[in-house]
Amino acid sequence: MIFYKKTLKITDFGLARKQLQSSNMSAAGTFAWMNPECIRNSEFSTKSDVLSFGVLLWECLTGELPYKSFDQMEVAFDIATNKYSLPTPSTCPEEISQLMTNYWKILPDEHSTFSDLVKQINEIIEINHIKSNEEFYQSLQKDWREEIQDMFKELKEKEQKIRDREQAMYQRSLEQNHQRLQLGKWE
Repeated sequence: MIFYKKTLKITDFGLARKQLQSSNMSAAGTFAWMNPECIRNSEFSTKSDVLSFGVLLWECLTGELPYKSFDQMEVAFDIATNKYSLPTPSTCPEEISQLMTNYWKILPDEHSTFSDLVKQINEIIEINHIKSNEEFYQSLQKDWREEIQDMFKELKEKEQKIRDREQAMYQRSLEQNHQRLQLGKWE
């Protein structure tokens, strides 16, 4: 939600409830923003919200949607099996890259907390890695978007090659089975 003077408030990742209640919850979500454990076990917690926030942070910084134009069932499977991780642009300052990747860790217990996030952002601001020049940021974001699109394109091409190879192997297997059956008829 955007408030007066462009104040952005993040209100919910699908778990709008008091923290005093149960720490594990079940909810629906979009796979690209979900922790692998959430996809596999359908259990959600504030730890899984931390990963969702990390993806949101990546989205805000890069201006890209995670896994845009990918098949969503494929995204779900690959996230659940820990095959996917969002790419960080090569020109992204190390502190910002580290900030995002701290929130994408595979095991929920390894995630940073939201309190850690506030500390990290304040440290980044203090050491002046966040520039207030909007044109500079937009230019950087444009470069990042192009780089990420290239990374996703490369990932999709690799996956297609793997699928093609698997299909060819399956076809060879069918042909070999057919040949075995034909040989059995001759005997």
